[in-house]
Amino acid sequence: MSFGFSSTDRLHEEALQQNLWIYDKNKHVWYTPEEFKAIYGGKSKHFHELEHFVIRDPIAGIKAAHKEMKLQSTRMEELRERLHEFSIKVFKYYWKEPKFK
Repeated sequence: MSFGFSSTDRLHEEALQQNLWIYDKNKHVWYTPEEFKAIYGGKSKHFHELEHFVIRDPIAGIKAAHKEMKLQSTRMEELRERLHEFSIKVFKYYWKEPKFK
């Protein structure tokens, strides 16, 4: 949503005006405009240092996190199923069908 900011103060001001928060895409951390200003305010940054900060709606962040949790939960269940099937296969191979002569 935001790019091309030349200073942390400008990024902070824009977030305040839009009533949104600032998200650090590299660290996966959300900042209120006030938190962002307290941490980064007044510091001179080059464009490439600011490009990983974006202004976003924190509610959209909550929705995205719920979506990611659901996806991870599905993956975890699939992994659990595969592990269970593999465990049964190993058990049957070694204990149900003698392999030693």
